[in-house]
Amino acid sequence: MNVAVIGAGLAGLAAGCELADLGHRVTVFERRPWAGGKTYSFVDRVTGDTVDNGQHVFMACTTEYVAFLRRLGTLHLTRRQRRLAVPVFDGQGRRSDLDAWRLPAPLHLAPSFLRYRHLGWGEKLAVGRLIATLRAEEEPADGDITFDEWLRRKGQSPSAIERFWDFLVLPTLNCRSSECSASAGVFVLREGFLKSPQAAAIGISRVGLSALHVDPAVQYITNRGGTLQTGTRVTALKADDDRVVVQTAESVADFDAA
Repeated sequence: MNVAVIGAGLAGLAAGCELADLGHRVTVFERRPWAGGKTYSFVDRVTGDTVDNGQHVFMACTTEYVAFLRRLGTLHLTRRQRRLAVPVFDGQGRRSDLDAWRLPAPLHLAPSFLRYRHLGWGEKLAVGRLIATLRAEEEPADGDITFDEWLRRKGQSPSAIERFWDFLVLPTLNCRSSECSASAGVFVLREGFLKSPQAAAIGISRVGLSALHVDPAVQYITNRGGTLQTGTRVTALKADDDRVVVQTAESVADFDAA
């Protein structure tokens, strides 16, 4: 089949690679002059350094992304922890560490959490009670409330939200608890921090993001007969029973699927 993929961001590139592996002829359309969407790298004109735009770390629980890098043959270009181990600094520069121990989840975080300097004992007790119930509770059924609102309803203080909960969701969802939904925040906690001692282990790239997953994905698609059209904005997409018409400012093309 001839398949059109609209957008050459991380999702579009991953879809293109999957489709190419299934034997389809893939055409990826991207309105920008480059591929990568929000996860690419560029060379700074002043310093000459390679600068990443987008995700800077990933976690072991992001299994689809790890599988994507493995497919591209670039997983070896990353450094990955076996278990979470991170220093946490407050506004005064005081350090406290969060480490995952070799204990059954969710107890793997308990030893370092008990020594966590950025919360008082009352706040630790409230956090511990909430974590103990998170694994058994259903998804938040509170409509469109934010994670911050949900945490407050669960007895979390503003200080605990700022010094602990925001620390967990900011690097994973790229926003604070007041800016993400309750369901998204709970999902991150369950999958990343409560599922297993290994789930929150951090991975970082040893090269720029374009070298890690953008350029290799484009090469992967083109090596299997696909094409990438950058600087091409799709203006219309029309589908009927047996074809999909993709219209750009320069052309109109038929595809079997999009």
